[in-house]
Amino acid sequence: MQTLKNSFLLIGPWPSQLQEIGAILQSDLTHTIKKWSPSMIDVLGVSITSLMEKKFQAFYESLLKDNPFLQMIAVVPPDYSSKNFLEFHRKYRFFAVLNSFSETQIENALYLALEKSQNLKQQENLEKLIQEQNRDLALLYSDLEDRVEKRTKFLTEARRKLYVTNSRIESFRKTLLSIHEAKSVPEIEKYLNDSLNSSLKTSWIRILFSPQDQVFQQQVGSQLQFHQLQIPLFSQNVRIGSVFFMRSPEQKFNREETNFLTRVSEAVALSLDRISKTQELEVIKDQWESTFNAMAEPVALIDENFEIVQANESFYGSLTTEPAAEKKLKCHEVLFGSKKICDGCQIGQNFRLVNNTQSKTFEVTSQTLRLEGENKTISVNLYKDVSNNLKMERLILETARLAELGTISSSIAHELNNPLGGILTFAQLIKMDLDSRDPLYNDIAEIEKGAQRCRDIIQNMLVFTRNPEVDTVQDLDISEVLHRAYKIMELQTKSLGIEIQMIQAVPPPRIFGHRNLLAQAFKSLMQIALETLRSDSESQKNNRKIIIQIFNNEKSTEITFMPFVTSLKSMNSSQNYSWSMAAQILKEQNAELEISSLSSRVSAAKISFSRPVLGS
Repeated sequence: MQTLKNSFLLIGPWPSQLQEIGAILQSDLTHTIKKWSPSMIDVLGVSITSLMEKKFQAFYESLLKDNPFLQMIAVVPPDYSSKNFLEFHRKYRFFAVLNSFSETQIENALYLALEKSQNLKQQENLEKLIQEQNRDLALLYSDLEDRVEKRTKFLTEARRKLYVTNSRIESFRKTLLSIHEAKSVPEIEKYLNDSLNSSLKTSWIRILFSPQDQVFQQQVGSQLQFHQLQIPLFSQNVRIGSVFFMRSPEQKFNREETNFLTRVSEAVALSLDRISKTQELEVIKDQWESTFNAMAEPVALIDENFEIVQANESFYGSLTTEPAAEKKLKCHEVLFGSKKICDGCQIGQNFRLVNNTQSKTFEVTSQTLRLEGENKTISVNLYKDVSNNLKMERLILETARLAELGTISSSIAHELNNPLGGILTFAQLIKMDLDSRDPLYNDIAEIEKGAQRCRDIIQNMLVFTRNPEVDTVQDLDISEVLHRAYKIMELQTKSLGIEIQMIQAVPPPRIFGHRNLLAQAFKSLMQIALETLRSDSESQKNNRKIIIQIFNNEKSTEITFMPFVTSLKSMNSSQNYSWSMAAQILKEQNAELEISSLSSRVSAAKISFSRPVLGS
């Protein structure tokens, strides 16, 4: 059986990887070393430079003499003179003409040329077979003339052989056509059974790969009552398996049938090789698509008109299904649902896309490439969603600003403590020296109360600026911690005319936790409630009030702050930061924080402390 190895002779700067398919690569005719038999060359690949050499024609004719079915592929630059090329075309037979040595279809063109050469050889073998049969028939006719008494017998035999030959030729033709269309081994077996059953009376046919074919051969010979013909299959001089032709024991295969089935087996081997390569390509394609779709970041191939050539699953994002191949979507339609090109889009460069409607920001890495054989530019875009990173940066800046404000507040509080202490001390001394009926007594008492109130405010400020890590876990009264946070907020609420109303549970619930951390969490939620109340146009007309309610359930103690925002999405960056800080603190204190909808217009922030952590 003729194999694909050493079937290609390529002269010129052909890609070196073609050696993997058995191609012989030579730089030019001068350095060509004849280490091969000319009859082994089915496909000759040349460059335009080789065609122009004087000794090429003699070289080509010598190859053609040994192999009249030689197919030639030429690589001709697109700018080469058409007139000169036509002269070469008249002298030589070109199966295909390529524009460059880097075309992706080189290997496909080589295999098509090889297939044509093999088909021509097979046609010649077929013609020789017919000629041989015709010669045998002519001898029979001659012999019949000499032996008149045997004329009828020989004539009948000749007709029988002619019918068998034609039947086999037709079967062979149908077999070649059918197995060429087959896509799997079972399909080849089915086509062989259908085409050979009528002409060769085969019972069934099996194709098995090594080493299963040897095991099957032993089992068939010992267990099944069939006469079998085993023909080995080869691929690149390597035995890959066998074809088993089975029919009844009284009908053994003769030499002609064996030769015929051997040729059929050669065609089967070629089809198996084709199927194997096709399956390998499918596996590689599936692996590439799986890898492409497994990328977490959106990736898209976009043409010059911003139409999506191919994209991974992450790119389609919220789309429930990928669009049909015939429906060409544009990148801005999928990303942002917009019919317009994104502002700041710079195909082929690194750029940033900002969509304020969806609050999304993408860092885009774009690289342009040109596909071989196509006159269009493709851009590979990698999209990285940095929306959360930008939010975190803003939160970090806000945290730094608040930390700086805390440092300043702490310094101011310490500076005010000394003069306030002196004022309070002198007021108390004066009050002790005055009689309660003295006209100045009430004025001095008011000075004392004002100084004490200023002292309490400064002490609360120092509590909120103190490092929470030094705060120990202790048994706390929730009402007292809420009151501490309320005192800090009182400076803002009184200036805005807003009242804070606390509805306490009886008995007051107690928990184990960090006093300062919990006070900071309560103060953050009060701040969000205050901003919600200020932005509510309806509350501007009525008596504005923040209601804090504490009550005990069977399984938990709950605290509600209202009014409150309806959802996390409706918060601004400052509120989002306050909510995140409060949620983190409460989580560490074994509490749950959520937004509860009380009616169509009123929502509340609800904190739930589980009963197992409560004190008596």
